[in-house]
Amino acid sequence: GGVGPMTGFDWFHFNDLRPGSAHHVVGGQRKLSFHRQLIQVWTLDNLAGKIAGDGPSYLKIDTDGGELAVLAGAREFLSSPKLQGVMIELPDQIEKQAEQLMTDAGLVRIARYNERQGKSIGPISYGHFVRPVGQIVTANSAETVALNPLHGG
Repeated sequence: GGVGPMTGFDWFHFNDLRPGSAHHVVGGQRKLSFHRQLIQVWTLDNLAGKIAGDGPSYLKIDTDGGELAVLAGAREFLSSPKLQGVMIELPDQIEKQAEQLMTDAGLVRIARYNERQGKSIGPISYGHFVRPVGQIVTANSAETVALNPLHGG
């Protein structure tokens, strides 16, 4: 199965079947698919309700370009106080849209990572978002630090 903007069945388009390959796509048309398979797709809003206990408190999203589709089906889940943090891969072309969806859900970006071992990772970054438990304003009134139990703050 997979996660997407709506619950139902859709095509999973494989870019390549070798281990470690990327840029597979759920849904839509793909002219150069190596292989495709019909799969069950859930929204995160629908799926989170099926997880035992309180559900996930932390989420990592890395879908090689499908991040907005995942977020579109996760508005309720992202707004849940149970969710304390999200790490998400952000291709440059969707970064502002994704950040707005996270902000609308009450999450605050506390870090942006765009290099590994001092080298750029390309036209993407990783955003680290948390749900503020409280905020303190530092001596520089323009700087706000989010406090979150994930970071011992």
